[in-house]
Amino acid sequence: MQKNLLLVCGALLCLAIAACSKTDVAPVDSTTEVLPAISIQSLNIVQQNNIVILGGSTAWGQGASSVQNTWVYKLRAKLKTVDKKDTIINLAFPGYTTYHVRATEGAKVTKRPDADTLRNITVALRKHPKLIIVSLPSNDINNGYTNEEILNNYKALVSTFVKENIPYILTSNQPRNFSYDQRLRLRNFTTLLAKTFPGHVIDYLNQLGDSQWSYKLIYNCGDGVHPNDRGHDVIYNAFINYAPFKAAVGMK
Repeated sequence: MQKNLLLVCGALLCLAIAACSKTDVAPVDSTTEVLPAISIQSLNIVQQNNIVILGGSTAWGQGASSVQNTWVYKLRAKLKTVDKKDTIINLAFPGYTTYHVRATEGAKVTKRPDADTLRNITVALRKHPKLIIVSLPSNDINNGYTNEEILNNYKALVSTFVKENIPYILTSNQPRNFSYDQRLRLRNFTTLLAKTFPGHVIDYLNQLGDSQWSYKLIYNCGDGVHPNDRGHDVIYNAFINYAPFKAAVGMK
């Protein structure tokens, strides 16, 4: 009996020594829940390289023959040559107006669209942008909104940009297959916008349009509303040659 007990104790001692000679790492339990990787976004770290676009269908890419030919894609590629960390976050969507991009907490306006809580200024601010671009070239006028209400919506946006100390750029109207009176409004409102926010408006309306602000044939994608590849080039070049934009993104 004593001999058997000694043999058992010896065997246990050998097992203990062998176990101690291995690396002390806990085995992976397949039933243990694996925690998700932590992303930069989930850490809520302030990003200084985000450029956010609020806009409509042209900024979304409509009219171009491919994504690669849109002004936003080309601008994104250009900025990567300036700073590889720069990222364009494009929140634009077809049909959008100055009402769609207003702040989530803003008061609702009767017979006007609600703010899109996925694509508005409130979302843009959460991206901690170093620049915000607003490109809403004709949908407000197409929907029959007055110059006064459109301008007030821009003023509300800009007031927030200024309060948050965020550089901003607004784009001009674009040609559209409107009546002459509506096309004249495109020109007059662009002038009003530039006068109200001097040094913040890129104006390419006259480059894309003829003397009566319809699309020049070489820039019309065919629907009278959106620019083609060449038209997107005009917009892209207007950005990279605009001094306030170059200053905001660090271009020489």
